Amino acid sequence: MFKGLKAVYSFTLMRNISEKMYKILTIVVAIILFVGITGVLVYLGSTSDDEKDSVGKYNVYINNATDLKIDFSSITKEKTFSKSKVIMENKKKPGKKDIAVVLNVKDYKYNIYINALSEGNIDKSVVNELEDILVDIVGKARYDKAGIDKEISTVMLNEPEVNMSSLEDMDKSVGEIIGKMIFPMIFTIIMFIMIIFYGNSISRMMIAEKDSKLMETLLVYADAKIIALGKILAMYTMAVIQFGVWIISIVGGYFMGEFINSHINKGYKSSIGEILKLLSEHSDAFGISNVVIAIVSMLIGFMLYSFWAGLIASFARKIEDLSMLMIFYQLPVIAGYVAGLVGPLYLSRNIMNILRYIPFTSVFFVPADVLIGNITYAEACISVAITIVSAGLIVYITGKMFKKNVFR
Repeated sequence: MFKGLKAVYSFTLMRNISEKMYKILTIVVAIILFVGITGVLVYLGSTSDDEKDSVGKYNVYINNATDLKIDFSSITKEKTFSKSKVIMENKKKPGKKDIAVVLNVKDYKYNIYINALSEGNIDKSVVNELEDILVDIVGKARYDKAGIDKEISTVMLNEPEVNMSSLEDMDKSVGEIIGKMIFPMIFTIIMFIMIIFYGNSISRMMIAEKDSKLMETLLVYADAKIIALGKILAMYTMAVIQFGVWIISIVGGYFMGEFINSHINKGYKSSIGEILKLLSEHSDAFGISNVVIAIVSMLIGFMLYSFWAGLIASFARKIEDLSMLMIFYQLPVIAGYVAGLVGPLYLSRNIMNILRYIPFTSVFFVPADVLIGNITYAEACISVAITIVSAGLIVYITGKMFKKNVFR
């Protein structure tokens, strides 16, 4: 039944994988990704470190023109101003890292004036935080002057905090919320790049040799349907190898960047690492089984679209016909990509459940969903099984059409 498949597969794979351009593209892009990811992480790590060093290095000049006895030392107990200096004198024109504060009273109303506009070097959030601190300590000083008990003054000063959330979100952990937003988007983008990047190559390869003497030679060893299957599987393998190398380079660049940051930036904490930690702590995400099923789902989904590219190409008699036919390849890709991006945020749960079992859209949902624990193993396996059956049907039709057009 599959006579000649191994020969066609091996011949096509070795012939294309040994091409100089394929090797150069694979290696050069891998190096760029590795160095780029490492460089970006090191830069971000050094930038965040600089920002941490700058926090708290302010000179707060205070002119207290009121009759209140205020302990301004509490300002430096806050994190933002932990390394600051509080100077009890007026400074109307603050310098680069100076904040001038004037307190006065008029008609029994206490006023706070803050001047930190010099050259725009002090972030507005810093000024707002200082404002909150001053309002708090001035308020306490007023109650002290009035002889009101400290416990009563604390109750009066503490305003009620209002938090709003829907009942649906009450039981969601931070890790689950982050995971449902970020990881589906990452997997959707990865799948879209793979499918678009390699779909055109597979289509062109399918029809490039239809009228050549090489096709006549291959037909001696295998049926046209087997030739179509072997050629698609060979190109699929090439794509998986190449993209796998690039993914490994990205992961390697990430770990190298984290390693360098941990040695050159004291107190460095990885944002990505914190997100992964939250996900693993608050859900069943990133277990070994989840990772394995997610990878299998990605590979099967990509195989489905590889066969789909081959099917579209099987209708073309020459390369010139391919450009018009590729719209039929791109439509489900774009539909699945858009659904993968907006689905987790905007689509209802019932619609999402349906899309997870439609082969052309499940490719963009299931890998991320099973990885972060949105669906069970059984649901993921059913989706993958449907995709496999669909891929088998597509490749069968592809073989029929390819054989028909070869002998036309």
